[in-house]
Amino acid sequence: MPESSVPPALEVRNLSRRFPGVVALDDVNFDVVRGEVHALVGENGAGKSTLINILAGVLQPGEGRILIDGAPVVFSDPLGPQRCGISVIFQELSLLPHLSAGRCRPSNLLYRNLLHLISGTPCSATAPMSDPCAESAASASS
Repeated sequence: MPESSVPPALEVRNLSRRFPGVVALDDVNFDVVRGEVHALVGENGAGKSTLINILAGVLQPGEGRILIDGAPVVFSDPLGPQRCGISVIFQELSLLPHLSAGRCRPSNLLYRNLLHLISGTPCSATAPMSDPCAESAASASS
């Protein structure tokens, strides 16, 4: 990965997660700089869902750290990542079975949330927060 002069908004350091009989994640490291687009690709069982569930606050890492703007955070529920600007759109093909991709309108909440992920600007369905990571950063320092 080329060095960037822009500091990462999200850093994952030495993240590991084990389940009985399975190492789902083993020492995962990566950075995300605002404006970058990344793809998470791998075979079934490679740990993609586990990584996303940890970043979404659904699962806890067994080891490692997550940093937002250089500050360590601990997400104990899905609201913590949302306060820090992390959103996950899970693939669910049955939500709008009568609409094709071409018929989806920008007013659709799912579409607006996808734009939020791409642009980094809050969508109108999200209440503004004065200090988005305050609670998560406080729990990381305790």
